[in-house]
Formats: sequence, C-alpha cells, structure tokens
Amino acid sequence: MIKIENSKLNDIANFLDRAELSGRVSRHRTRLLGSIGEVMVELAKDEKKIITDNGATIDEKGNIVGFPSDEAQLAAQKELADVKVEKSIFSERVEGQFSGLYHALDNYDKALAGVEANAYDNLLEALEEGGYSEQND
Repeated sequence: MIKIENSKLNDIANFLDRAELSGRVSRHRTRLLGSIGEVMVELAKDEKKIITDNGATIDEKGNIVGFPSDEAQLAAQKELADVKVEKSIFSERVEGQFSGLYHALDNYDKALAGVEANAYDNLLEALEEGGYSEQND
C-alpha cells in the first residue's frame, strides 16, 4: 500500500505516462495509472460537490460562479484545500507491483527536470514510505 497526497496525483500520473518503461514494469505502471485515474475522477466529483454545497455552480467553461456570500466562498476554498492535502491510498493490483516499479524507477536513467523531477521524487518517496525501497527487500 502507498499513500500519495492528492495535490501530487496529476503530476505523478503525467510523469508515469511519459516514463520510458518496458515489460512487466510498464504493466505495473499502467495499473498504478489506472488507479490514480479512478481516484482523480472521484476527487473531481468531490470538488464539484463542495462547490455546489456551498451555493456556487460551475459554468460551461469550468469557472466557479455564483457564491452567495464571501463566507460561502471561503468555506469552499478551505474544504477544497483540505481535499488537496489529504492522501489517497493505493494498493497493489498484482503481487510485486510496487516493488518492481520502485526498483525500475530507482535505476531510471533518463534525465528529469522541473515538474517531472518533483513527480519522480514524490512517487519514490511514497514507495519508500510504503516499504518498497531496497533496504526493505
């Protein structure tokens, strides 16, 4: 099991999508991407509910409009911020998935910078905290 902060999911998904992995590790990545995608869909629903529960709507362009008061807008902003710092939990879909992914990424030799480097670091940290690092083999 690994835990990833919700605010980091999109960047991690983008990194995994572009990472050059092959064979079994690519399948492990695909399974994690599927799980992240499912969570992101649920988070979008939760965010929409927070907005509507606080009296606003989302227009055709995706903009939030119509909060009945500044207090309602602040309450929604606080709830949305809380959701972003929560951690989502991911379980292996096949035995060895996270360990295999950790080892492949730990030895990843492609140059990374910026958002990709941060996403790489955040994913490895989640895998290490989940007990999938080399010292825990």
